[in-house]
Amino acid sequence: MAGRLDELAGAIGTELVAGYADVARGLAGSWSVEDAAALEDAAARLERLDALLAAAHAAMAASRAYGRAGRHRDATRTRDLALTLDLRCRGTGAPWRAVGDATALTPREHEIALLAAARVSSGDIALRLSLSVRTVNNHLHRAYVKLGISGRAQLAAVLRQQR
Repeated sequence: MAGRLDELAGAIGTELVAGYADVARGLAGSWSVEDAAALEDAAARLERLDALLAAAHAAMAASRAYGRAGRHRDATRTRDLALTLDLRCRGTGAPWRAVGDATALTPREHEIALLAAARVSSGDIALRLSLSVRTVNNHLHRAYVKLGISGRAQLAAVLRQQR
């Protein structure tokens, strides 16, 4: 498959197509650290070409690959890059958003997110965990930012998908 991608990218001869081929090659790999690095490189290449949406997608894939390989610092860095690129796409009419990996949440954010996704109110979460409602909402806000989502319905969908 990689050979065919290289052949097509060479035939078309543009850097943008070569960047897309790099992403496809990384996604088709075994999700190793090398694949994650290749996806990160592809994201940087696509960003230089102003293909921000594709770059965000490649960076998020790199984040997931790094996470699976146990490289959590690299996973966090590339996830943050993906979310930043995604924010730069806003207003362009792009329908896709970089939706993060729930493993990026801290244990407390994950705990609160699970309760919120189960339709427990912020007030009830605060009572259960001996926190203020403001603290609960701050944790939820940070979780939304990390996951690239905007509300509890999306939170439930992301957590369901992660299971």
